[in-house]
Amino acid sequence: MNDNSNGISGQPTTINVISNDADLESNIDPKTVKLIDSLGNEVTSLVVKGEGTWTVNVTTGAVTFTPVSNFNSDPTPVKYVVSDTGGLKSNQATITLDYPNLNPNANPDSKTLTEDLGSYNVTGNVLTNDNLQYANSRPYLG
Repeated sequence: MNDNSNGISGQPTTINVISNDADLESNIDPKTVKLIDSLGNEVTSLVVKGEGTWTVNVTTGAVTFTPVSNFNSDPTPVKYVVSDTGGLKSNQATITLDYPNLNPNANPDSKTLTEDLGSYNVTGNVLTNDNLQYANSRPYLG
């Protein structure tokens, strides 16, 4: 079954992809989770150039996306398959990771002035101590 998850921009995110998968005998084998590369090969590690690396934990079946430095967009969705303990393989499912935009963090600003010196211009940058975290969302076309 497809998996959608949110992450923190620029941070590794782990997704338990088999948590929503079903099998009639309830015998999904987490050790069989495999990502599908662009050639259709089943792999446990997949590098997406300019974005980062998707890696399968071969014990738990969890999939982790680790972004490259300064990558702040939603990564390209990837496909995976899993098998049950009887060797029956699932259909391909898609993992989609979204980095939601976060509200900016504005901090108070102050400037010390000396009284009775007449008029003069006050200068400064009110954004210096503020934080903005963002993620560029990849448009999905269907």
